Amino acid sequence: MYYLSFDVANKSLAVSLIYFNSNYKDNLHSNDIASTNDLIELNKKINNCINYIYYNVEDLIPGKKVKDTSILERSSSLKTYMNKIKIIVNNLKEEKNIDKIYLLIEYQLSSNYNANAIYNQIIYEFSNDIYEIIVMNPSYKNKIYFHNDLKHSSFIQKYNNNYVANKNHTKANFLYFIKHFNLEYVIKGIKSKNIDDLADSFLQIFGFIQFIQK
Repeated sequence: MYYLSFDVANKSLAVSLIYFNSNYKDNLHSNDIASTNDLIELNKKINNCINYIYYNVEDLIPGKKVKDTSILERSSSLKTYMNKIKIIVNNLKEEKNIDKIYLLIEYQLSSNYNANAIYNQIIYEFSNDIYEIIVMNPSYKNKIYFHNDLKHSSFIQKYNNNYVANKNHTKANFLYFIKHFNLEYVIKGIKSKNIDDLADSFLQIFGFIQFIQK
């Protein structure tokens, strides 16, 4: 299945678009390793379980802070970027003959006016037949870990601030995953301060797969 996930922000908007074969375990179990060629084929299947198609942290207001901009300026920039995303997805749709994409977006409280505005605008932009829009609870990301040492509880114990703990948890798991799936190229163009934003958009996908889509 295809997943388009947003980490909502007024400035550093993170986006992950991936294909993930949720039946990968069945496909791997079907392999009998009797030769070097069998091992090569198994390795190919593992590498093809996931395709990180598009990844980015877009600065919607370059050189500015949110407080120095207006909702009109931010909305105009967001619209331009959403059009770019839709072109990428439409090209992929035609190439792969896709009839459904899960769009994942974290719920933003109405009390957080700026983030809530971006949240609602993204939902509006992608409200059509190909997208199944899923509003995600942020807690799902906290449940994901790719190694026992990377459980959320370990980060809660390490950091006094829950926000910092959450960000470091997703970042650590993200970096672990891309290293083991040879996806290091994903972060080459991402500023170090924004890797945790991209990580949030990425782990949100696996929170959905593991706890909602299953």
